[in-house]
Amino acid sequence: WRARTRRPPPVLMVAQPVSAPASAPPTGGGVLESLGVEMLQDLGLVALALIIAYLLSAVLTLGAKRLTARTTTDLDDAVIAELRPAVFLGLFALGVWVALGHIELRGQIEYLVMAAIATAVAVISGRSVFRSVILVLREFGRPDRVRRRVPQRLIPLIEYTAQIGVWLLVLHAILVAWDVE
Repeated sequence: WRARTRRPPPVLMVAQPVSAPASAPPTGGGVLESLGVEMLQDLGLVALALIIAYLLSAVLTLGAKRLTARTTTDLDDAVIAELRPAVFLGLFALGVWVALGHIELRGQIEYLVMAAIATAVAVISGRSVFRSVILVLREFGRPDRVRRRVPQRLIPLIEYTAQIGVWLLVLHAILVAWDVE
């Protein structure tokens, strides 16, 4: 009976230093110290991506406005104004994607962040493209144009078709961003 219930001899274990549990709140210090240096660097990278996206968007818009200043119509200026938010958000998403290469996030959180950014880019880009198409379509369908290229009765049909096409592309981009098959 004793032979069956006999325990193996204890293994000599080296004592490890006891650390505070991961859920323990930091002692002392302010909010900045509790975030940690790495988190502040990561937030700095995202802020830098935001600043660079704004500056690049402003430079691209300024360059496009210089090119369109030579034309007599205001259509190209209106299209550029519609596309600027999409350009800005696309550049910001690119900057965040580059910053995520340096940020140490868990895989699931990184996936959620990138999918959310891709969704925002798709929706804002789709809105901008659709509004630009409508501007161009209405300009070429104006009754006071000497050479009207789009018949007035076709404009609603083309608008609805463009709307369906653009939003289907946006929906496809969102499904791809969230890995929906």
